[in-house]
Amino acid sequence: MRNKDNSFYEELSFIKQLALRYSNKVLFNFKKKKLRNGFYIVNYHHICNHKFPKNNDIPSIYTEIDVFKKHIKFYKENFEIVSLKEGLKILKSNLSTKKKYLSITFDDTLSSFLIAIKHMKKFSIKPTIFLNSDPLILKKPLFNHKNLLTYEFWLKNKNYNISTLRSWYQKIINSNENVYQNKTFHKFILTKYLNKKNIKILIKKKLIDLGSHTSDHSVLNNKSYDQQYILIAKSHKELESFFNQKIQFFSFPKGKLKNCIF
Repeated sequence: MRNKDNSFYEELSFIKQLALRYSNKVLFNFKKKKLRNGFYIVNYHHICNHKFPKNNDIPSIYTEIDVFKKHIKFYKENFEIVSLKEGLKILKSNLSTKKKYLSITFDDTLSSFLIAIKHMKKFSIKPTIFLNSDPLILKKPLFNHKNLLTYEFWLKNKNYNISTLRSWYQKIINSNENVYQNKTFHKFILTKYLNKKNIKILIKKKLIDLGSHTSDHSVLNNKSYDQQYILIAKSHKELESFFNQKIQFFSFPKGKLKNCIF
């Protein structure tokens, strides 16, 4: 198996060397005079219309829509915004030394991306979305969203206990079949992820490019080659088959590369 997909892993290794992905919060706080010419990639996950408390174990992967709009304004004023595909071509040709270029990406397959794309298409911004195959194909939510999504459900259904909701969420992940501890909860969780129809419409309108992001968002540190193959390459191929198109990009979960095998 090790030699079977060397070209795939070589592509991932090359992309890894091409560009550093900047946290949108860090980049947005840079002063203009500190920004050098180059190719920047900013990353988002969840766009929301409400605030989250900061003391209940909710991962800081959310951006309020009003803040996101301010980010876009900042990017438009300070960068030439390009697609990831265009940006990588610019980087390879060394043209990134001439200007500041920026690409916008989204990870984790969350349906709140649809809020963001409504704003981005006003400015002809074409983001790349990095998809996980489990929510799309197996209808299983990602473990790293448990506290985030159960809290969002609880905001609208405060008669439920948060611990109970988290337990139901975990059972959905662990089961090979649909688990209906509560049909309303189960349906809510599934709607928090993009589906095939959503994405096919966006592709047809040429509003996005696709990348993969492993099957279930497992951190790749200290995984064996065979484990990495299943999480990365197998998932990548499943997504290509699911959408019947070549997918050129891959994003590492949590950006962690230590001890990964290529």
